[in-house]
Amino acid sequence: MTRLVIVTPPDFEPLQMLRDSGVQFLAADNIESLRPAVADAEAMMSAPRYAPLLREILPHAKRLRWLHTLSAGVESLPFDELLQRDIVVTNSRRIYAEALGEFGIAAMLWFAKDLRRLVHNQAARRWEPFTVERLEGKSVGIVGLPAGLRRRRNDQARARQPLADVVVGIALEPESHARRQDGAEALAGRADELQLDGVVRQAL
Repeated sequence: MTRLVIVTPPDFEPLQMLRDSGVQFLAADNIESLRPAVADAEAMMSAPRYAPLLREILPHAKRLRWLHTLSAGVESLPFDELLQRDIVVTNSRRIYAEALGEFGIAAMLWFAKDLRRLVHNQAARRWEPFTVERLEGKSVGIVGLPAGLRRRRNDQARARQPLADVVVGIALEPESHARRQDGAEALAGRADELQLDGVVRQAL
């Protein structure tokens, strides 16, 4: 009897930690393998970008009590059925914070140093010195700042001090409509000065 089913390719590297711990599970990324396994499953995990497959197999998981998604976002989950069946849902919130921070810094450097031009010159085998910008002294605006991150904003600002002098957070939670309006107006007022980079799953 398989009590834990994981919707992910069987060679997904982090699964080795479960194997080393002696956890019994079945991992698959196709409906043929998953359908018979989920019949007895009480817990299920899903890797990012497998929401369509999860929706397809969920009706067959009659004994499911707990669903954990390995992504931070949950907007793609079938909450209509999950709520109806009282299935507990957990996510991997905050574990990607440092990785997203690295990506954000990479995006800022991409534009400040005009790395696209550098790549084009490399492909053309052309040596062409050009002037680049410094990030030092610039302001960083974080749109959609979560509550937990807002509480740590001052610490993060200090951590980014060598790159940018000011970190500005604009929340997008439903209960902060006034703040959202203020943030949108602040961005619109500086549209000619801004470079927007998307580092999460939502459109800007």
